Amino acid sequence: MFIDLLVALAAFRLGSLFTYSGALKLVASRAELIKTVEGYRLVPAAGTRLIALGLPYVEVASGAVILLTPWVRLGAATTAVLGLAFVVATGSALLRGLKAACGCAGSSSGFVRSSGLARAVLIIVASLCAALSGSGAALNAGGLVFALALAPAVALTVKQRRAQRLVHRHVGHVHHPVAVIRP
Repeated sequence: MFIDLLVALAAFRLGSLFTYSGALKLVASRAELIKTVEGYRLVPAAGTRLIALGLPYVEVASGAVILLTPWVRLGAATTAVLGLAFVVATGSALLRGLKAACGCAGSSSGFVRSSGLARAVLIIVASLCAALSGSGAALNAGGLVFALALAPAVALTVKQRRAQRLVHRHVGHVHHPVAVIRP
């Protein structure tokens, strides 16, 4: 019983993490996403673009499957594969001494660090636990509540990112939001 609760909580956390992380990437600029994937220097240009633009959709979909459907095992298996890819990419960047942007939370992420590697390993462990045990049907009601609670935060994030992109287009690259005063 206690183990089932821990697995359900791990699955809920996985679904939440991937839904939120993917949503942040969906509102990031395409150029930033591509540059982040290029920074790992693991795949050719065509693959870089495909990964950069496809990954956010896979993350949101796998998180949503975990949170909102009875197919928790499928979503968790997908996040385990993603976790493995993150371990390979992060480990490779660390071993080669690359100063690559992490990309975990879209453009607001820092550089690749060993803590990111540990986080990716934990993603694999939690994903495998969720994929190999119970159906996870208890997450459905909680997942719906979470999705409803997350929607305003995602909407606000989308609105802020779009506003920042407009400022970037008109006054150049700005790291902090600024007021543009025109005479």
